[in-house]
Amino acid sequence: MTLLAKRTAKTPASSPIGQVAISHLDHRRVERLAYSYWEARGCPDGSPEEDWFRAEDELRRQKAEWAITKKRAKPRQGDRAGRRQELN
Repeated sequence: MTLLAKRTAKTPASSPIGQVAISHLDHRRVERLAYSYWEARGCPDGSPEEDWFRAEDELRRQKAEWAITKKRAKPRQGDRAGRRQELN
């Protein structure tokens, strides 16, 4: 099984994490994180995809968690609890 096939099997597209897209701006973050993973592994030759996919998965997970947290924290229109928080 190829590394790409293993990665796809780990994070199915139907999962919330698999649905989070990596934007053009996030590409640099993936690049930096993958590089740090590569350095932590001792800068071995070959299989840079392993670090790249690990970095993508980590950033997708962070982005999905942030979106869920943001959605939970946002008070709904007409929500009394939300208005109480705004007044305090």
